[in-house]
Amino acid sequence: MKTFLQIVFLFFIILSFEVSAKKYHKKEDSKWWVKTYKLSDHLLVSDAHQIFNKVLQASDKRSNLLPKLFIVRNYPKILANVINDGSIIITEKALKLCYENIDRKSGDTRLAFIFAHELAHLANGDLLFDESGNKKTIAKEKEEKADKFALIYIWIAGFNPKLIIAEENIDFFKHWNKEDNYFLNRITPLKIIVEDICNNLNLFDLGIKLYQVGKYKDSKAFLEKFNKDYSSREVLNNIGLVYYQMAVNELAKFDINKAFQYKLSIILDTETRAKKFVLRGNKNDHFRKFNEYITKAKDMFEEACAKDNLYVYSHLNLLSPAT
Repeated sequence: MKTFLQIVFLFFIILSFEVSAKKYHKKEDSKWWVKTYKLSDHLLVSDAHQIFNKVLQASDKRSNLLPKLFIVRNYPKILANVINDGSIIITEKALKLCYENIDRKSGDTRLAFIFAHELAHLANGDLLFDESGNKKTIAKEKEEKADKFALIYIWIAGFNPKLIIAEENIDFFKHWNKEDNYFLNRITPLKIIVEDICNNLNLFDLGIKLYQVGKYKDSKAFLEKFNKDYSSREVLNNIGLVYYQMAVNELAKFDINKAFQYKLSIILDTETRAKKFVLRGNKNDHFRKFNEYITKAKDMFEEACAKDNLYVYSHLNLLSPAT
């Protein structure tokens, strides 16, 4: 009797897993897309994956899903979508369109923007299918938001955003949107984003200059304000350096020799003119602030490395004894 009950219990467990698995529609699973439409073996596929990985590094990591790229061959339309399992599906026809009647560099940038747009949807939680497997219509406001994020992602990843807002891309977006039922005018709002960031570059420059003269808190304010719109590896690295210097200054107030050791070991992206250390205040309070600032510095360096794992400055700064 006991064995019979165990078998029945096991049966219901297996059945519950099957029911749970079936609640997801087939189009939400990358395996269905690959099985149905087959993976592309086009000459551009290898380069496309490299571009995707570069953009992925620069994108927001707010989703718990790990994005993967699948380029399918036999789907008959221009298509790029993020599906509910976190996969980015793009058709070979869409891949070819990115390079149609344009030089390779501009084609790479177009493709990067398409990838970045879908990664932005993933970061923003814009799921393509509802619980019944029906395709949802994503509101124009969410599409515009994804475009904004995408432009910044590719900019951070090292692609030229001006190639996206160039006049020759108007026809590209029109051709894309004819089959995607998407709003036609994408260039104008993107131009505004580029102009806004360019107009705010003085925030970055002021942050660097204030850092160089030892005005770390003022430098932090300007860099963090610029970071809200353009969270690049350089900005994150420099914010990390600001926190590092603030931490060292706190350490110097109760152990100037140890602080000097950290000053000598750090490798900076820019030349530093640190203030002379002054011993004063409560030791425990300064040690608490030292730990607080050095932790934030480490977090910023790691985030900068995540934007580009080949970025030397932040990797070297993480080797500092303090971090």
